[in-house]
Amino acid sequence: MTAAVSPVHSVRRRLALALPALLLAALPLGLRAEAGASLRASEVFEPLVMLERLPESQRHLIGWRYTLQTIPPGGTVKAWYLDQGQRVEIPIAADGSFERPAALTRPGFDPLLQANRPERELKLDAQLMVRAPDFQSLRYADLQRAAQQMNGFIKSQAGLLSFLAPKVQYMDFHCQTAGDCLVELKLPQGTRRLTPDAQGRIGLALSAELEDVNPEIQVKGRMLAITGRQPE
Repeated sequence: MTAAVSPVHSVRRRLALALPALLLAALPLGLRAEAGASLRASEVFEPLVMLERLPESQRHLIGWRYTLQTIPPGGTVKAWYLDQGQRVEIPIAADGSFERPAALTRPGFDPLLQANRPERELKLDAQLMVRAPDFQSLRYADLQRAAQQMNGFIKSQAGLLSFLAPKVQYMDFHCQTAGDCLVELKLPQGTRRLTPDAQGRIGLALSAELEDVNPEIQVKGRMLAITGRQPE
């Protein structure tokens, strides 16, 4: 899990200027050339801890989505840590997503997270995501409120540079596979259908026009997550 593919540098690419406290420091790695990748839990989950410092009312619609995948994608990844000498596996879903184990919230417990592959073969990513009870049917206003919380979090971390921090302008729907999902916007003039790109991502640009209409959004097929994105 190298600095080049850590959540810190994923944030650098996707949320430029949003998390200066993280962006100013490179992650200490301490890896042997052919060793499996390793990184302190506190470094991996620092973006999540920073979000949790906000009042619940300012973050209840959003969270962090972590993924750990091979380069190129498709390989098997295992990750674990030691707790009182016992190896504890971190469950990783087929799409590479994983959550912070509850044990890692214990005060003073900051183990090394280890992987079964060397750092050069892994991509560790973190993205701000929408928390919704049902991805299959929602309103545009649901996405807009989540985007407002994302932007509020970005601004809170940008400090004196908050006026420079780019805002979230897109919501990306992540399909389980590129060919089996579809997003439909129920507009007054008819249904607008959005299809995934080669990576299985459907991008929806946030706009004043959609805000005025507040269309129903229906998802066809298996959706893994909805994440916010700033302009490239």
